[in-house]
Amino acid sequence: MKILFIGHIVGSGLDYLETHLPELIGQHQPDFIVASAENLELSGTSSFVIAGMSAASLARLRTLGVDAVTGGTAC
Repeated sequence: MKILFIGHIVGSGLDYLETHLPELIGQHQPDFIVASAENLELSGTSSFVIAGMSAASLARLRTLGVDAVTGGTAC
């Protein structure tokens, strides 16, 4: 079984994945894809940043073929 693990997607990293993940999937043909996304959404100012996940961004990951999402820093 091939597992593709994508670590720490932060902010605009989701845009990058939307461009490049289909190619990686085509090259490696993983059976299961896991993404670490606890910092998927960033908001706030440079001195105070709030990080987390939104339903919309999680849906974008699912559309890309991600099977599971972790929300902890120790994966």
